Amino acid sequence: MIFKLLIFLIALSTPLELDWSKKHTIPPQIPGYNYVYGDIYWDPMIYFGHEDLVGLETEIHVFFAYNKKIAKALLILGPEGLTDYNCIKKFKKVVSLLNIKYGDYQYMTEVKEPLLEDLLSASVCYSIKVGSHNIRVFWTGPIYNIEAMLLGDPNALYIEISYHIANRVRSYDKKHRTIILKKLSKEL
Repeated sequence: MIFKLLIFLIALSTPLELDWSKKHTIPPQIPGYNYVYGDIYWDPMIYFGHEDLVGLETEIHVFFAYNKKIAKALLILGPEGLTDYNCIKKFKKVVSLLNIKYGDYQYMTEVKEPLLEDLLSASVCYSIKVGSHNIRVFWTGPIYNIEAMLLGDPNALYIEISYHIANRVRSYDKKHRTIILKKLSKEL
């Protein structure tokens, strides 16, 4: 019984130690991270981490809705620490840690280009790096939706963990459409 209560309390804890219920007027403090740039009106706010997480460098991007509450936070792991030979192992470790905190994931998607079966590659991580292979894992909770994704570009690999509150993300999208439309009307 106590174990189930502990799991429930951990699941309801706020992601990234951010106060998602507060209206922010200044950049929020994130323990272990330095604020670099961005603001509540022109997000994202960017933070760099002091410590690595599972042997990877860390960065956080925070996005705000109209009401100045956090709508979405993106934790980026890598590229330092991710290689063509350890990306799957590191991704599995991250997913395992998220499973401990938020419970077992709801579903996973893995998309591979059909051409991959005809090619000889040194590692699965290389196919992820060139964009031919994509792995995503999803958690849905009573408050937050979470997505972990292993992705890359020709020069590096990353693990991105996106935390968001669905109705605030819609408000965030509306806010940015309004800003863009205002800029376009000024230029015309």
